[in-house]
Amino acid sequence: MRVRALPFTATALTTSAALLLTACGGGDSTDDEKRPQKPAAANATARAGVVDRAEANRIVDHYEKVNNAANKARNAKLLSTVEGGNLLERSSAAYEQFATMSAKDQKAYVKPFFYKERTFFIPAKGEADWFMFTGRSTDTPEARRSLHVFDKTKDGWRMTVSVAAGTTLPKIATGADGLATPVAATARTGAHAPAGIPDAYEDLWATGGRKDGKILADNKVTREAKDGYRGRNDGWDPRQARRYFLRSEPKHRDTYALKTADGGTLAVVPLAHQQISRVLHGGLQITPDAEGKIYDPRPRAIVIDDFHGQALTHLPPTGKPRVLAARYEFVDSH
Repeated sequence: MRVRALPFTATALTTSAALLLTACGGGDSTDDEKRPQKPAAANATARAGVVDRAEANRIVDHYEKVNNAANKARNAKLLSTVEGGNLLERSSAAYEQFATMSAKDQKAYVKPFFYKERTFFIPAKGEADWFMFTGRSTDTPEARRSLHVFDKTKDGWRMTVSVAAGTTLPKIATGADGLATPVAATARTGAHAPAGIPDAYEDLWATGGRKDGKILADNKVTREAKDGYRGRNDGWDPRQARRYFLRSEPKHRDTYALKTADGGTLAVVPLAHQQISRVLHGGLQITPDAEGKIYDPRPRAIVIDDFHGQALTHLPPTGKPRVLAARYEFVDSH
């Protein structure tokens, strides 16, 4: 995520603020500080999965085809036939902001992509209505994986999660039948539950981790969020304006979690915060940038930008939870 740069305008005073922090790199922040582990191999199934691997591959193939067509036309309605939840919200925002991208980024965005080296983590039918998979996208030059979730709705399967997996994904526990075990959002692994991670991670942005954020292990991802907090007012004259981050409620709150081989939990949780920029004196205003003007073009004393996203976290049986990746998108301004 980047901290948005918003210039001042004034009746008799002209000042400007330029700030660009690559706290989450425009999208993903990942932690690659641990040795990679390969996912567990599937055995012959004794129970039926929510899907079998052949069907899961067909679902991914269909998603690729429709997503590539939707990206080319920036057709959110078409995309909604294969995406949902948090991910669709972020993708739709990217479509709205497409004209503000550089020509290079626009070209990369509409280039067709496909997932290779797929590994599926499938719960048993009746235990969950979703499945996870990891893969390497052909539009990513680095040898990095991403993690995705397909959730079953009344209208069919929808991808609702897309986060970087890096090389740090812990091994997923599977039974003799090769099926993964889902974990409830409120179920504790050691001292913590997936449901507590959003407040902890957003506290890194809001306070630098002085409160709820203390429960999280220190790594690259958490340090980048803390950097965003510390640099929130860089480029601003503190006598004229201030910026801060405030935890907010995500529009889509789904959490997806699986048991790991170490007795822990791998969870994808929702994220949301507001970046609030405000002037301190009358006569000053903040002018939205090109992306912000899409949602509200008015120069004003207070600009509130909404960022929604998801985090991938490993909760070990002992010790602090480790945020492996976090991804936000700018989705609204008012």
